[in-house]
Amino acid sequence: MIFVSQLIGKQVNNPFFTDRQAIHAPGVVWEMDSKGGLSTAQAEALIDDLAAFGSPFIMFAGQGETLRDDLLHLISSARRRNMAAVLDLTSLPGAAGFGQQLRDAGASLVLIDADVPDAADFLAHCRAAGVPVGLRQQLVSPESVAHCLSLARQTGAAVAIFQHPATAESGRQTRDLMDEVYRAACQTSMMIATEGNRADAVFMYLRLRQDDPRPARELRTAIFRAETAQLHADMAYVNSDGAVFPEEHWRWGTVGNVREKPFSQIWTDPEQPLLRGLRLRRLLIQGRCRTCGYLEVCNGNQRARAKSTGDLWAEDPGCYLTDDEVESNKE
Repeated sequence: MIFVSQLIGKQVNNPFFTDRQAIHAPGVVWEMDSKGGLSTAQAEALIDDLAAFGSPFIMFAGQGETLRDDLLHLISSARRRNMAAVLDLTSLPGAAGFGQQLRDAGASLVLIDADVPDAADFLAHCRAAGVPVGLRQQLVSPESVAHCLSLARQTGAAVAIFQHPATAESGRQTRDLMDEVYRAACQTSMMIATEGNRADAVFMYLRLRQDDPRPARELRTAIFRAETAQLHADMAYVNSDGAVFPEEHWRWGTVGNVREKPFSQIWTDPEQPLLRGLRLRRLLIQGRCRTCGYLEVCNGNQRARAKSTGDLWAEDPGCYLTDDEVESNKE
């Protein structure tokens, strides 16, 4: 199973996981807004800092109809600094010839929600211009999985990304949906990724172990090698005003603002209490996460889901693995 952060690195032939990147320099999702927010100079300073820090990518996230006027310039700036530059859209842009402009700017990948009307035409336009394209789909039903995969095949998408909801889902429903994703991954050469639940890597390994133990051993080695380095997080989030969040759905204050301090200094600040706790999470996490045989893989999963229960260090309510599975890390 490939997580979004690893996926982007592979998409641009840029190895993602080194000790420095995994521990200190995550990729950054920047939620853009055409009105207000960071100035062009502040955005360029953010990109310069991320590049010097070793961040492998920046994802420009926003609505197609409200894209910043300087977006193409900022994409070019990131690419000149050897960072992947990904555009993640929740609606279609209105500019004609936008795919060609993205190619000229050097965009590494364009993602769009699979439920956006006329997404297929937009992706075909980008792909014809030479820009790799992908689809993102909320993982909510078997129909949503089938729709995304059908659209991906129709448009020649390089990747389909299935995103778990922010809130804890029904364990049975999630397992059924992940079975759909697993079967799709086994039947296509397309990259398939999930986002928002690191238990997916364990589920995929255990599922594959039932079907074919030999490649399952290789997958196990891969997920432990990649995820053991994840002492912190592999993606961070910056909103349009420059506030920094440790997880996508974190809503309990920020860890800093890039208007006031460079991202690299915020992320490595040893005195920032939340980030310090997240670096030590394996010592603080409680419940069955603490004794899970795959803690090194998921790293306690999404702390925002745990925080929503009132306890930052509680077990993640979104983990859908059974008790037998979390104790099954035996070869």
